Amino acid sequence: MTADDRYDLAIWQDHLLVFLDALGRERVSMIGNSFGGAPALAVAVNHPQRVERLVLMSAAGLDFALTPGLDAVWGYQPSLENMRALMHLFAWDRHLISEDLVQMRYQASARDGVQQSYGGMFPAPRQNGIQSLAQAEEDVAAIDHQTLIVHGRDDREIPLE
Repeated sequence: MTADDRYDLAIWQDHLLVFLDALGRERVSMIGNSFGGAPALAVAVNHPQRVERLVLMSAAGLDFALTPGLDAVWGYQPSLENMRALMHLFAWDRHLISEDLVQMRYQASARDGVQQSYGGMFPAPRQNGIQSLAQAEEDVAAIDHQTLIVHGRDDREIPLE
C-alpha cells in the first residue's frame, strides 16, 4: 500500500460494479457477509437496477457503536496468539478450531504486504470505519428487493440490533 492508495466504500462498490460488468452481468443476486454486506447494500441503494435479490449475513452497512470484537478484528496484528484469539472470537463452537487452521490463517495474514494493506482499511479511530460503511437507515429501509437477513444472536463483531 502506498500513500496514494485508499480504501473506501465508493471504491469497493465501484470494484464490484466493474467486476459485474467484466462478467457481462447486468443484474445479480448478491450475498454480503460481514464487511461484504456494506458494498452489497451500497449497490442495492445506489444502483438498484443491478440487484435482483439480496442476502445479508451478519452484515455491516448501518451505523453502530464499535464492538470490542470488531475492534479486535480490524486491529489485528499478525501473530499466532492473535490469530488464535480471533478464531475463538469468530467460532461459537471452539472445537472446530484446529491448530492447523490457526497456523494456515496466520501464515496467510503474515505474507508480505498483507498486513500493510489490511491495516490501511480501517485505521484508528475505528468507529470512523463503521460510519464510512454505513448507509442511511431510510435508504436501507427503502430497498425494494427481496432480501434475506441472517444474523447470529450472539455475534461478537456486528451487533444484532
